[in-house]
Amino acid sequence: MPLLLTYGYVSQFPTVIIPLSDYLRVFGMLSLIFVPLGFYILIKNRKKNDFLVLTWLLSLLVASQIYLLGINVLSDRILNFAVFPMVITAALGVNYFKSKNKLLFYGLTLLIIVLDVPSGFLAADKSEPFPSTSQIAIADWFEENGDSKSVVLGTDFTMEPVIVAFSGQPMAGGGYGAAKIKELDRQKYMNFQFTLEDLKQDRLGYLVFNKDQKSPPYSELVYQNQDYKIFRMKNM
Repeated sequence: MPLLLTYGYVSQFPTVIIPLSDYLRVFGMLSLIFVPLGFYILIKNRKKNDFLVLTWLLSLLVASQIYLLGINVLSDRILNFAVFPMVITAALGVNYFKSKNKLLFYGLTLLIIVLDVPSGFLAADKSEPFPSTSQIAIADWFEENGDSKSVVLGTDFTMEPVIVAFSGQPMAGGGYGAAKIKELDRQKYMNFQFTLEDLKQDRLGYLVFNKDQKSPPYSELVYQNQDYKIFRMKNM
């Protein structure tokens, strides 16, 4: 409510549209195959729990399409949450065969395990841990040595939520970038086009750079690890 009264909106971000062709990637082939049967079971049973799952799924699918009414929406984020009721509905579809044909049911269950477990291991093997050890070390440094009042700006903006979560140190971003109402001019500081007056006005006390970046003016190096460097601005 304060954001709405002050700025006239709660957040502002671009519309992200997920085409129907990408639903296979979002929900998975097996889920989409068994969802129609799960829908049928939910409607046929007419129990409160069934209507809860049905309403849960349909409301998210509808919300992901409200961009058609001219309302900005991040469809990808909404559809990520729709995966949960989608999988529950698909599981009901698979479970339908348990009372009809147990051999078919156990065969489908085995097929799902054979297909999904290796793909899960493959996805985990390709993924990179976040936050990394170096990023946690940066957050730990601020937790022990930060002043808890001056602002930190980092080259790697994805690390800013990690720093603020660990240490409570104010960040230039610290959240989902596209929805921020106001942000410091990052390029000004990354390109060293700032003055002492800029530092004071923005209350910028620290810059976190990658290890291969040059030292910014008006600063001193206070910490360094294998990936990052922390500079304390001399005016703070």
